[in-house]
Amino acid sequence: MNILTLHRLSVTAGLLVCFALTSIAALAQDGERVLAEVNGRQIKQRDVDALVLAQVMPLEDQLYAIRQVALDNLIITSILEGEAKSQKISLELLRRKLSAGRVEIAQSDIEKAYTENLSAFASLSPDEARERLRLDLETQTRMRFFSDAVARLRGKAQVRLFLEEPRLPELAITSTAAVRGAPGSAVTIVEFGDFQCSYCRESQAVIKQIVDKFKSEVKLVFKHLPLDIHSHAEASARAAFCAGEQARRLVPRSSPQRLGRPVGPHHRRRPAREDAGAAVLHQRRKAAKAPRSPEDRRAHGRDHGGAG
Repeated sequence: MNILTLHRLSVTAGLLVCFALTSIAALAQDGERVLAEVNGRQIKQRDVDALVLAQVMPLEDQLYAIRQVALDNLIITSILEGEAKSQKISLELLRRKLSAGRVEIAQSDIEKAYTENLSAFASLSPDEARERLRLDLETQTRMRFFSDAVARLRGKAQVRLFLEEPRLPELAITSTAAVRGAPGSAVTIVEFGDFQCSYCRESQAVIKQIVDKFKSEVKLVFKHLPLDIHSHAEASARAAFCAGEQARRLVPRSSPQRLGRPVGPHHRRRPAREDAGAAVLHQRRKAAKAPRSPEDRRAHGRDHGGAG
């Protein structure tokens, strides 16, 4: 099988994949399509996709890579057809012309390839194996000739690409989300953090620098993502979330700056109920005034269950 046959097979395969994916793309992009209805409530494709995002995104990336290869093959074919027409020769003759040239394979390269792949030629004689390697190396050189020529032709052509990479869907920012920055910021950074993740902690300096520098343009939204490999991550996330719910703000203990700090038996955290009310209790204690006279102290003790 020579180089021209390989190229034709590659282009044909690319065309078949491209046509096959057209129908798949049409179905995948129809996020508003109703898939089911329960007691009058519609379940749309985007609702289903949101639940399987982690499984779908790798597949979307693979589809994008396949489309990219198919598109590149179509672009190359279109450029070659235009060049063959301008030279008034056939496409087949142009391909031969682009891969033509003097090829000299050094004996040292053959010996090196033979030594590195000795086990693969166990059924061949040494001379036959070396001749096969020489032909393979010559084919690779002609492939480089062809690729370089195509690259030059592509550089002269006007090529505009419209194939878009897969994008993650926009995340809904609820009123209870932990947000830092201007509400109407043009850019939103959504951070998924784990309080025991050292990498999350290392990223905080950069994130803080960005948010501080672009205060009116960027806002940070923090979302909890406790990992199973961290034994205290989920409890810490629950405590932080409860604190935010009760205090209506992200209290210092649930701040992203605490990400990655040691949590465990040797670095005791407050129980969730204490952590959740920390902000409220702090304000109450600050506002309260301790009784000064003995009568006030006795009254204070009776009110709080003391002997008086």
